Amino acid sequence: MQSVFIRMSRPIHIVFFTVGAVLLFVFPTILRAQNSTSTLRGVVQDPSGGRVVGARVVVRLTGSPSRARQRQTIAGEFRIDGLLPGPYEVAVTAKGFADATADVDTAVSVVRDISITLKLGRRA
Repeated sequence: MQSVFIRMSRPIHIVFFTVGAVLLFVFPTILRAQNSTSTLRGVVQDPSGGRVVGARVVVRLTGSPSRARQRQTIAGEFRIDGLLPGPYEVAVTAKGFADATADVDTAVSVVRDISITLKLGRRA
């Protein structure tokens, strides 16, 4: 009777090992999918639609003393990851253009796209 138990338990161990191995690879993927932040991605352009390279983008959570995140645009594009969900003020400055601001709301696990058009101005 004891040898029957041993024979039956070996396939069960193989099943547990297989299930455990699958969970070992699947579980980290599931955890990475649980994202509690958001991303802001955008384009800074001039009045004719051309990209403004080197513009300074400052993002600040509205109504919060939270520190601002800053990025210089590369090819007129920017991306800011890891933002808490909520309303943000986006301020953009660039040489030869007037300053511009935009209000944007972000949500959990969402990449929010915005386009900011700068007007010609006298920024030194």
